[in-house]
Amino acid sequence: VLFRSMYELGLAAARGIDLPTIAAPSLDRIARETEDTVYLVQRSGPDAVCIDRREGSFPVKVLTIDIGARRPLGAAAGGLAILAGMHPEERETTLATNRTQMESYEKLYGMSLEAAVDDAVRRGFALMPINVVPYVSAVGVSIPSRTGAPHAALSVSALSNRIMDGERYEAISRLLRTEADAIATALHASMSR
Repeated sequence: VLFRSMYELGLAAARGIDLPTIAAPSLDRIARETEDTVYLVQRSGPDAVCIDRREGSFPVKVLTIDIGARRPLGAAAGGLAILAGMHPEERETTLATNRTQMESYEKLYGMSLEAAVDDAVRRGFALMPINVVPYVSAVGVSIPSRTGAPHAALSVSALSNRIMDGERYEAISRLLRTEADAIATALHASMSR
């Protein structure tokens, strides 16, 4: 599964497919609709790398990761969404690889990474009531791929009282899913040319 996913990324790169360019309209729409910060992350081995982001219009900006920065898969909502979408055997290997790096994140989240993955699988999206820093929450969804194993994800981070207010995280997850599907369709069309 990992090799198919890496093959797909290599194929996209060889054809000059630029995921941030393809995803840009979706990032703009999400930032406009949520008014919060949107992230596009891509898998790189056991890590997620931020490859683009947009800031919404809400006065308090949540900028938890810079473009080009990497975190272990599961350390933030986008990476957790990718991890949740992996084949169980590959997921277990990645969890084992990232075990020591994840200890500090688990203390912050108040749950094990395995419990967070199980929750994301059950929900169909990643919800992190505390995302990387206190008082910040995030929602993430993976971007579907032809192989079934996700290699990229979208997430929205905001002050916890904005995301966790009522059922807002459900609305955000639906918006992210719609845009992730749109990105996947555009990406697959680009790869078919």
